[in-house]
Amino acid sequence: MREAANDADRERWRAEHFRMMREVRSVDREEPNWDKLAAAAEAGEMHPAEGTAVTGEAAAQTGRDFLLAATGAATLDDAMRVALGRSGR
Repeated sequence: MREAANDADRERWRAEHFRMMREVRSVDREEPNWDKLAAAAEAGEMHPAEGTAVTGEAAAQTGRDFLLAATGAATLDDAMRVALGRSGR
């Protein structure tokens, strides 16, 4: 029962973050400062909401979903091309 509750919490958290990402892209019409967000994550300043941490295949799928949402790409290959283009490579 608790696992189902965790899944529901995790899904609500993901839905909220996807909504925020879409909102930022549509309102600002500018790319978010990915370098600043990355630096904050690397410095340990960004923390997952309690009960939303995932590992293994669930974490990998979440990462793929976020990469696709952040780049607006339909495939992982397209998303990687977009992401690498942003990094100047």
